[in-house]
Amino acid sequence: VMAPQDDLLQSIAQAAPGARLTLVASDYYARAPSMPKRAWALARSARSLRSALRETGAGVVLLNNGGYPGSDLVRLAGAIAPQRRRVMSIHSVPWSRADSQPQIQGVVDAILWRSLDVVVGATDAVEEGLRAERGMPPERWRKVPYGVREPAGRERAKALRASLVEPGQRLVGMVSGTADPGKGHAVLFEAMAQASDDVHAVIIGATPPPEVMAAVDESRVTIAGHVDDLGPYLHAVDAVVVPSVAFESLPLVVLEAMACGKAVIASRLAGIPEAVRDGVTGRLFAPGDAMALRTLLVQTPADLLAAWGAAGRASWQEHHT
Repeated sequence: VMAPQDDLLQSIAQAAPGARLTLVASDYYARAPSMPKRAWALARSARSLRSALRETGAGVVLLNNGGYPGSDLVRLAGAIAPQRRRVMSIHSVPWSRADSQPQIQGVVDAILWRSLDVVVGATDAVEEGLRAERGMPPERWRKVPYGVREPAGRERAKALRASLVEPGQRLVGMVSGTADPGKGHAVLFEAMAQASDDVHAVIIGATPPPEVMAAVDESRVTIAGHVDDLGPYLHAVDAVVVPSVAFESLPLVVLEAMACGKAVIASRLAGIPEAVRDGVTGRLFAPGDAMALRTLLVQTPADLLAAWGAAGRASWQEHHT
């Protein structure tokens, strides 16, 4: 694993102790104070990366890009890597060229698509965006759906639920590793502020900003924070809420919830509708529509949530193990 950010490599080291890690540059080129300095820092990083890739003797390089255009260094590596085969994985719907320097972006895109052998993504939404917005040739694309294991912890769910809500209350969960506004914490908190008292939410992962949490009484929401074991929470809730408003392909928590047999209530965004079939495995609402989410949280009967969860588990077993 090679990257120009030491903190990223340290995180990988904790998750995969056997990984061979290489810091290919120490400069954070994206933070350079001017375009010329940024270009110089990027060129230095690229030389360092190319040299490190050559030393491995590997025949294939995987360029892991969160979104598109994503990392400048990853895109540049696609054109300069010495490997015989170059594969890029892209994990969210791309931005339009019109958002920034469209002519330069068009040239860079064209060079990159000629340099890559394969572009891998998990959803049709990513492919459609790459073709329509960035000119990716369709023959470069390979769809590899995400797969997840069923989270463990079913046997601990009952006790956890009892610690979070009173009997008869509805419990919904939201999971996000970051508090980025695109994840939609503000949408859920606005919905909870208008929901009835018998609905309680538990937030697992990143803690939302104080101004977001101020929207709803703290007795209505539990902030669990980052937890060692997500499984018991997913098994304990009645439904999982995914209120994202931007930057998604298909959040893995959607599939993990389905694996646990839980209904998913989510934004109609990016690749989410490819897994969450509206009215079959859960419900979809327009991104940012807190009132629509509030209605779904309050008015959906418990037996219907259970039926959607069962259908979601069947879909997970067929497509996403």
